[in-house]
Amino acid sequence: MKKLTKEDGSVSLFVVILTALLVTIIVVGFTQNMLRDQRQASDSDLSQSARDSALAGVEDAKRALLVYRKVCLKDKDSTDCQQAKSILASNNCTMVRDIITLTPSSSQNETMVQQNTNVDLNQAYTCAKITMNTDDYKAELSPGRTKSIPLQGESKFNKVVLEWFARRDMLDSNATRYDLPTSIALGEKFSPVEAYPAGRPSVMRTSIIQLPNGSFNLSDLDNPTPTSGERSLFLIPASAMSVTSTNTLDFGSIKKREAVNNQPVSIKCSENFAASYSCRAELKLLKEVNVGEIGYFSILPFYNKSSIRVSIYQDNDLVKLYGVQPLVDSTGRANDIFRRVEARIELGDINFPRPAATVDTDGSICKDFSVTDDPKDYSTSCEP
Repeated sequence: MKKLTKEDGSVSLFVVILTALLVTIIVVGFTQNMLRDQRQASDSDLSQSARDSALAGVEDAKRALLVYRKVCLKDKDSTDCQQAKSILASNNCTMVRDIITLTPSSSQNETMVQQNTNVDLNQAYTCAKITMNTDDYKAELSPGRTKSIPLQGESKFNKVVLEWFARRDMLDSNATRYDLPTSIALGEKFSPVEAYPAGRPSVMRTSIIQLPNGSFNLSDLDNPTPTSGERSLFLIPASAMSVTSTNTLDFGSIKKREAVNNQPVSIKCSENFAASYSCRAELKLLKEVNVGEIGYFSILPFYNKSSIRVSIYQDNDLVKLYGVQPLVDSTGRANDIFRRVEARIELGDINFPRPAATVDTDGSICKDFSVTDDPKDYSTSCEP
């Protein structure tokens, strides 16, 4: 047998080293992936906790607004009301808790939102501010549900602008356009619900109520004047290419109870969303609304849901709404992760069903319901 005398084991050593390096790379890579996933899960959890902290600031802001409303509706000249107004004007990060206690804070410390001192649950909102005056009012409306908006400005105004139907209201939010009729015929009937396209802007019934000196008395609605009472307009979306459509209307031109002058109006809408909202209508009020006075603007969408934005103007100058839909800006923290949220707050029950129509009489009301295919069966008399 031939004897090998020059083997040095270099190949075996190389294989061992290569295998060790490969195993090391696999272990290090696996460890890095595991640590990264753990860090991402921790950051995600902390981010959600920080958002929850910010939302806690929003909820406290609702409580603060209720306190503000309570003390100022009771007596706007009271010490508590003046204190609340002073705190709102201070623009401090502690204004929310200061209004709740009606005591200005001596420090700018954050507000903790936890019930124990566990460092793993170190949550707080660091700053929560309320802005009473906003540029606009925003909402999402369901078809057949009336939304009534009080119109009160920080200065006088004579025009309200309604914008509606955003891209998110379309069935396909990725669509770039939709189709609209070029006009409507005078006296044309409204389409049945099932025949109205689902991806088209809603038909809007808009109403304005303005009363003398900003007061509210039901009897004033029975005796409208050129500058007071209630007026309504039906706005039907039409193509921007329509020559019979418009964007500027005047509530004062409507004669109540004269159907010939109360025909639906075609409104020019952008079919490709040239602006944030597809449709825009500028509505001139019955009279100028001064500081301290209030008007009421009601919107009733038909057929489809719709996002809306309402703003007020003095001629062409934007006027901020006062206390109609306060804006809350809240920053929350969980450990060293921060989240910031903005929310619009409406005072009152926004889900309360508002009647679409009412009947008011000094006498009795008699209701007689019947179903028949013969007009002779219809009774013209009714005894309450």
